[in-house]
Amino acid sequence: ALRAALPEATDQGRAVRVLTGAERGEGERVDALGGRGDLLAMLASVAGTVVMVALLVIASTLTQAVHQRSGELALLRAVGASPRQLRSAVGREAGRVAAVAA
Repeated sequence: ALRAALPEATDQGRAVRVLTGAERGEGERVDALGGRGDLLAMLASVAGTVVMVALLVIASTLTQAVHQRSGELALLRAVGASPRQLRSAVGREAGRVAAVAA
């Protein structure tokens, strides 16, 4: 339809290129193409920082939960709970706390 409306429209001997959909950004912001790599690197850096902070929060929450239960764990061990039972109990609690923290 563009060729029919503008038969003489050429760009240095080439036909005019029509950009639609997601390609429209290339024509509207020609200077933005060079900055994509920098933006992706910055995005990866921020995302990595967010993930590390989340892991730190989860780890500290788990540490606090286990520390608060240390007296109960010692009592369970004193009355005859096996190490496997204690690990199982701590694992279940850690899973619940980690799910809430996440």
